[in-house]
Amino acid sequence: MVNTFIFEETEVRIVPRESIDGRAFYVSRDGRKGCYVKPNGVVRKCNATTSTTENCKIHSNAVRKQRYLQYKNVFGSGKHILVSHAVWLAWSGKPIPEGHQMHHLNGIVTDNRLENLICLSRAEHRRYDAVQRALRMSGRLETMTSEEILAVTQQYVLDGLTINERMKVYEKFHRN
Repeated sequence: MVNTFIFEETEVRIVPRESIDGRAFYVSRDGRKGCYVKPNGVVRKCNATTSTTENCKIHSNAVRKQRYLQYKNVFGSGKHILVSHAVWLAWSGKPIPEGHQMHHLNGIVTDNRLENLICLSRAEHRRYDAVQRALRMSGRLETMTSEEILAVTQQYVLDGLTINERMKVYEKFHRN
């Protein structure tokens, strides 16, 4: 079984996960294209978009009322995977440890580019979300790149500065 191939002019990589019926599931680096290959070699398309297709649907998180993209029934017998998990598993080469979650750095849960994902424990995830809520409420989040958001968030989580103190440091650094 091949690990990477070109599907509809986009590189896709295998998601290392067992399937019930021998399918291999592949996903693009941004999660927008996916396909599975049956044991007989037949390739079936699955796009991760908000539009309704046979193999994709939106998963509603009842606690936060946020909508996450998922690929449905790609591993056979109704098994599904969140797009963020598929991208992380296929492109980072790292597993998602038990009790860990995927965090979207820019806060947009449908932006599943590998650069926008980080794997965190539940406790770390809560702290990151708190910092990003403060950034969003201040209007600063929209003007920052994923790398800047990660740097500010990590620094806040690590050094205990308030978000305003951290943003003063950030703004001073970027004015020079």
